[in-house]
Amino acid sequence: MNPNRIQKIQTILTERKIDALLVSSSINIRYITGYSGFMSEERDAYIFVTKKYAILFTNTLYFDEVKKSVKDPIKVFLITQLQKTLEEFLKHEKITNIGFEENLTYSEYIRFKKLIGVKLKLAENIIEEIRTIKDQTELKSLHKACNLTDSALDYVLKKIRNGITELELAWEIEKFIREHGGELGFPSIIAFGKNSAIPHHKTDETKLKSSSIVLLDFGAKAGGYCADMTRTVFFGKAPEKFKRMYETVRIGQEKGFKPKMFTPQDLDKIPRDYIISQGYPNIPHSVGHGVGLAVHELPHISPGIKEKINPNTPFTIEPGIYINGFGGVRIEDTVYFDGEKINLLTQSPKNLIEL
Repeated sequence: MNPNRIQKIQTILTERKIDALLVSSSINIRYITGYSGFMSEERDAYIFVTKKYAILFTNTLYFDEVKKSVKDPIKVFLITQLQKTLEEFLKHEKITNIGFEENLTYSEYIRFKKLIGVKLKLAENIIEEIRTIKDQTELKSLHKACNLTDSALDYVLKKIRNGITELELAWEIEKFIREHGGELGFPSIIAFGKNSAIPHHKTDETKLKSSSIVLLDFGAKAGGYCADMTRTVFFGKAPEKFKRMYETVRIGQEKGFKPKMFTPQDLDKIPRDYIISQGYPNIPHSVGHGVGLAVHELPHISPGIKEKINPNTPFTIEPGIYINGFGGVRIEDTVYFDGEKINLLTQSPKNLIEL
């Protein structure tokens, strides 16, 4: 647990004139407390951050474990104590409004509104903005995740064979990552042939045939932090059409690593403009996204975002070309900005590979 994270939240609350923040996202609760046991699919805990305190409420399944692992300045209570405890804090700190996160459901909103009796208002991306800048411990976990992702690619390229299915290849990736102490950062996207023209193809039972594109989009997770990498290879001898697509994407990504201004807008624009200049369709997705405890988080590397990226912010650069009926090429790396330049975290080669 890092007390500075709570202090940063409290500073933003003061700036936005919000008396307290209701934190319901399990990822944000993990970020604040360091406790990773809560399930993302369930609502196992809430945190209220006021200008003086941080108060965590959870159920009996987690209470004893959380009480041992979560330290001051966070106070831990059972969820059954929520109304009485909050009434005391609301009165003591003269709280008249509480911000809530986007992921709060409507039914939860109604319940808390009745329970708390003060104004609730949407407070977007307070913790998400703080999470964009990683400390050295977080960057170390990202390095570990990216190194494991690179190793998994080396392994899985040797498993590509005629007749293997996309799902079987995805399992080879997951098995390798888990056998080497990691987790999957997200469900792998494996796309053969024409499927590779679908940017977020749902990996299926398609069998690999000779003379086919193989797109591999996956990432390991280490210490809770996610890597994200895509490589596109060719099974057989690549035709000139594919080679030209591949080289265009590779050059476009390389250009994107050296923008004039380190803003999401420029990082998106440079690869996008280059690919269009070569006669290909506009990229149907943003050229990147932040990575961390979630595989997709702030900042969005996309048009219209002009604020300069902060030092120690990791994100992806992932331009692509997609041609229906033929296939697609995407090359993606996890990188981070150190304040002066972009540094690669995923290190796998980007030369055209024919298997």
